Amino acid sequence: MTTIQIAIRAGSALALATLTLLTGCGSMVGSDMSRRADVDIEVARQRQSEEKAEINNPATYLSLIRKMQEQGLYYASLAHIDEYEQRYGRAPEVLLMRADAQRETDQLAVAEAGYRAVIAATSAMGAGTQGALLNAGAWRGLGITAGRQGHFSEAARCLQVAAQANPTDANTVSDLGYALMRAGEVEQARVPLMQAQQMAETNPKIAGNLVIWLTVNDRKDDAASLAAHAQLSPAARKAIDDDAARVKSAWRDRRIARNAAPAVPVVARTVAATQVTSVATASAKPVATAAGRPSINPLALQRGRLLDTLENAQ
Repeated sequence: MTTIQIAIRAGSALALATLTLLTGCGSMVGSDMSRRADVDIEVARQRQSEEKAEINNPATYLSLIRKMQEQGLYYASLAHIDEYEQRYGRAPEVLLMRADAQRETDQLAVAEAGYRAVIAATSAMGAGTQGALLNAGAWRGLGITAGRQGHFSEAARCLQVAAQANPTDANTVSDLGYALMRAGEVEQARVPLMQAQQMAETNPKIAGNLVIWLTVNDRKDDAASLAAHAQLSPAARKAIDDDAARVKSAWRDRRIARNAAPAVPVVARTVAATQVTSVATASAKPVATAAGRPSINPLALQRGRLLDTLENAQ
């Protein structure tokens, strides 16, 4: 056998060995990919099974919808609320979630109707019950809806009812303080804003509302310290400055209107005070009327009419 033939045969053997090795590697890679694909398919099947279980359990499905809303997925939550009602029917809790989603998707008129439906369905339930909490949530929703439309005195009245029914809900109490500030009642806003801040120190929105109050009252160092502690973003601080300017304007107009009000004779004041005292004794707190609005004592109504007049004038 010549040297050339030996070299050719050796080269062929090497090529065959190399090809066999490569084929083996390819088989291992393909097998690995196949196993990973099988795992992915199994994970997808498990997730589909979990989602089906969530939808088939009413309580779990509601929790899933609530989580969507917490993440800001209000449009998606409306679709799932439709699905939920088709499966399990309508309930006050679902009506409240629907109204919240409608409010956050700028459907304010239908949201308000939804809140009033919740109030009508839960107004007879006792304090401390789940129904009473839903009632408070509906009043809060009405207050936020009124504020979105610039009716801050109406917002404050609704939020006052909500805060009385659920006094430890920091978001509701803070919303009340903000509505009072925007209505020009800066002095009255101090207590609810301080309460909310102490109940939820890590909530940036609640901290921001208190920063507005501190800024308006010229407590700039305290405002800056709280803003830094809450780690408010530059955009949030800009929004706070804009709101502080609006609150100052409303507060100024409120004082001007109060000073411009005609003086009431002493005898008339005495008679009015007696009437207000008798009414306050008969009913110490607001109650919901058939129209779904809180019934306020005459003094509060006088203040409310004045604030409404100011808003219309603006």
